[in-house]
Amino acid sequence: MNPLLTFNDLHYFESTARLKSISKAAEEQFISQPAISLSLKKTENYFGTALFTRGPHSLDLTNAGAKLYPLVKDLLKLQDELFISTSSSQ
Repeated sequence: MNPLLTFNDLHYFESTARLKSISKAAEEQFISQPAISLSLKKTENYFGTALFTRGPHSLDLTNAGAKLYPLVKDLLKLQDELFISTSSSQ
């Protein structure tokens, strides 16, 4: 059974994909580079496919990663909207 993904995992994927850098994503998310790498591996294991191609000085989305990226962005936007709508109703 695949481990469940958290919203943090999706945030880390989104940041890494947008910034094309694990180190920049780690800096943006205020966590270590190894933590980002572990989360990305967990996310790839969850979906059963590589989401990034990793080169010595490059990090690019695979076809699967490119399909997932806009969906994750939409999901994270909905999460923000849900938080705002429920927080403002108190």
